[in-house]
Amino acid sequence: MRFVHTADWQLGMTRHYLNGEAQPRYSAARRDVVAALGPLAAETGAEFVVVAGDVFEHNQLAPRVVSQSLEAMRAISARSFMGPNSTSLVWGSWRMESSWQATLLRPATQG
Repeated sequence: MRFVHTADWQLGMTRHYLNGEAQPRYSAARRDVVAALGPLAAETGAEFVVVAGDVFEHNQLAPRVVSQSLEAMRAISARSFMGPNSTSLVWGSWRMESSWQATLLRPATQG
């Protein structure tokens, strides 16, 4: 079985030392890498993509940043799984389940 493992996208991250058009280019480059995971999965014969955590920088991002990020995620055509992490609250609050078809992995409950 083959799969693509990725983490720490930190979408929405800003850098204080980037001025003018540098910050938008930096953000676009991060989204481009996320969008490239779809072709990478297909190219390598991966059955799915695992996103291990920290998809967003924080849960107070501007709606435009979220929209652009979701657009990049939609380009991942392979089945995707996202692990719980510090941005799990973001997942539910923006209803990403309906915008990007990924399965949110939850810790097993002890019984």
